[in-house]
Amino acid sequence: MKVLLTNDDGYQALGLRIVASILKEKFEQIIIAAPKTQQSSTGGSFPGKGNWGKDQVDGMEVLWVDGPPSDAIELAGELYGNDFDLIFSGMNMGTNVGSVPASGTLGAANHALEKAIAPKALVFSWRVPEELWDKTAPNLPLAKYKKYPTSTVRKLIELTLENDFWGAELLNFNLPENQPDFLRICEPAKQAYKKYYAYTLAVDHQVKTYQKIGADPRILTGDLHFDANALSQGYATVVPWLSNRYVNQNLLKLIGTEIKL
Repeated sequence: MKVLLTNDDGYQALGLRIVASILKEKFEQIIIAAPKTQQSSTGGSFPGKGNWGKDQVDGMEVLWVDGPPSDAIELAGELYGNDFDLIFSGMNMGTNVGSVPASGTLGAANHALEKAIAPKALVFSWRVPEELWDKTAPNLPLAKYKKYPTSTVRKLIELTLENDFWGAELLNFNLPENQPDFLRICEPAKQAYKKYYAYTLAVDHQVKTYQKIGADPRILTGDLHFDANALSQGYATVVPWLSNRYVNQNLLKLIGTEIKL
């Protein structure tokens, strides 16, 4: 199988390195194409211009772009062909629950499906410990994360392939900070940006600037059918989508399913 791996945290980010280490065990042909630097919250932005180059990460060749992840997806298609079997995006260093319109990680996966670069995509995000926020981490030893989250991501990939994506075309996985015992199939939390992501927008009226302050997720209780709630309560979660974000009756029947990890 020919697979493409991307992210929005930059190609040296710990999350991408963890996923790449797993893919190297499982697939014959792996292409990594990702931003050179941090590109979080760029959504599906596609400027379609910029510089590119190649580098190595953990002994694997990387195609980098100086733009958002959708640019990396487009360039990978031009250089390596639009015939990938799977797209992997992430692992994002931070959660992507709800409809996540701003997520570059989700945006890249959706762009790949829209361009028909691959028929299916897996997206991974991790509610990382505070000390790992905004780390490119090119030199952090992967062995430190072998038990978690590496072993859990490996299991989730295996479950996905064994169950043929549960009939979905895009799976949005979120991992809690600590190793979970169960995966729950969920629907996106409603108003996640209001209820889950604890940030404020600081506006300076004098110098006319604004800045997002804080992004620590809140701990939520309530209905475990919603991804933000289940994630807060220690579950790994997955939201199944079709490529146009439409969810049919077969997918709806899966909501609430719990799988032992």
